[in-house]
Amino acid sequence: PPLLSALEAQSKSDPQDVVAWFRLGREQEATGDLVAARASYERALQVNSNAPPVLVRLASLEVDRDRDRANRFARRAQQFLETDPEVDWVLGRLALKAGNAEQ
Repeated sequence: PPLLSALEAQSKSDPQDVVAWFRLGREQEATGDLVAARASYERALQVNSNAPPVLVRLASLEVDRDRDRANRFARRAQQFLETDPEVDWVLGRLALKAGNAEQ
C-alpha cells in the first residue's frame, strides 16, 4: 500500500517524527499487522513518552495480552484526556475482563 510505504519512509528519514510513527502504527493496525503496529507505537513513545493517542492505541492493543500494561497505558492517557471515550472504552474492557463491571 502506498500510504504504508510513505509512512515507513517518513519514519526512517525522521526517526523523531512522533506523528509519522503513530500514523504508521495506525496503518499497520488497520492492515492487521499488530506486531508491527505495537513496535511503531513503542517507537513513538520513545520520541514522546506522553503522547496520549499513542498511549490509548497501545492500551487497546494490550487489553487481551497484558492487562496490567494496558491499564498503565490507559491511566497515563487519562491524565491528559480526562473524558476521552476511547480511554473509557479501554478501561471498561479491562474492568470487564477483571470481572469488575462496576468500575
